[in-house]
Amino acid sequence: MVSRERILHEIFQFCTENKIPFDDTKMDIPIFETGLDSLDFAALVARLETTFGIDPFRSASEAFYPETLEAFVSAYLGK
Repeated sequence: MVSRERILHEIFQFCTENKIPFDDTKMDIPIFETGLDSLDFAALVARLETTFGIDPFRSASEAFYPETLEAFVSAYLGK
C-alpha cells in the first residue's frame, strides 16, 4: 500500500541523490520552485512508478499537471 510517508521518503531520497534541496514542510509551493526542473520531475515520476507500480498521470482519464507538491503527492494517493 502506498502511504504519504513512503511517497515523501522516495521524493526525499531522489532529491538527496540529485543534490536538490527538499523541504516537506512547504508542500503548498509550486513544484518548479522546489529546485526540480522538468527532467528531474520526469525522472522522479519514473522512479515512483518503478517503486509503487503507479503512474497517476498515465492512468488518468484526463491529462492533468499537479501544480504543488501537495497535489503531486495526492495524485499518488488517488485523491
